Amino acid sequence: MDTGDTEFEKQVEFEEQLITDHLELNNITATRDNSGIYYEVLNENTNGTPIEEEDIVSIRYIMKTLGGKLIDSLSMSEEVDTVVRFQHVAGAILPKGINFGVRLMNEGEKFRFYIPSYLAFGNYSYKTLLSSGAILVVDTEVVKVESEEDVKAQEKQAIQQYITMHQLERVSEKSSGIFYQILSEGTGEVVKTGQSVKVAYKGLYLNDEVFDESKSGEPISFSIGYSNIIKGFEEGIKLMKKGEKGRIFVPSDLAYGQGTQVIPGILRKDYLKTYNLRDMAPYQTLIFEVELKEVN
Repeated sequence: MDTGDTEFEKQVEFEEQLITDHLELNNITATRDNSGIYYEVLNENTNGTPIEEEDIVSIRYIMKTLGGKLIDSLSMSEEVDTVVRFQHVAGAILPKGINFGVRLMNEGEKFRFYIPSYLAFGNYSYKTLLSSGAILVVDTEVVKVESEEDVKAQEKQAIQQYITMHQLERVSEKSSGIFYQILSEGTGEVVKTGQSVKVAYKGLYLNDEVFDESKSGEPISFSIGYSNIIKGFEEGIKLMKKGEKGRIFVPSDLAYGQGTQVIPGILRKDYLKTYNLRDMAPYQTLIFEVELKEVN
């Protein structure tokens, strides 16, 4: 007998009982989904766009424990109108119970989800904010449902706005989807597929926050067309000559794509580090300031 499965089944039954007891005690009528979450419909919008697989969903939320402790709130107010965006595919957001829940919703609706720990953060805990094995109650509002093409258009507009706002010159849009700015000219021919290069770089988001950079005096080396370098970065290097300095604007579909969304955001870095996951938020347009040191 697999004792691990037995213990898990006991935990599932225990949390199921806790949720149903809470609902009964508070005279709450909620529906159980086959995934294991329970949900209430708080605001209905039968005319709203239904959420389909691979749609990109923007939500606001209020997250509490089953006992009522507030963990985080991202709801519209006069001061802030911020949303969390993720793609409706497996593994795109944590707690994953939210992904199961939104498939039941239309744009403009608000549901309350009761999420057992195995569909939330499991045994993970964070300081005094989140306890191990916490059952979550998450009020979730679907603000917008978009396609990947919608997001591409928005990212392109954001790049163009950045260029205008910073009054950047010598910037051109390329057929690959990247934008490239020459900062200082190189010499010789542009880089070709199969050549080896050494590149010094700094990676930034559109808010100018640095997320990565090569160490001083230690450029990275790779072969064009034969590496795991992100596509947009490589496309930019292929426009350059030896000694050239430039700036590459890379939309998310040519970078890290959907990434992994974690809410609340305060948990993100610690959670991803704990489980050795890549720390790259979904749908982030990237800027790389690069210098092509060597070409062979």
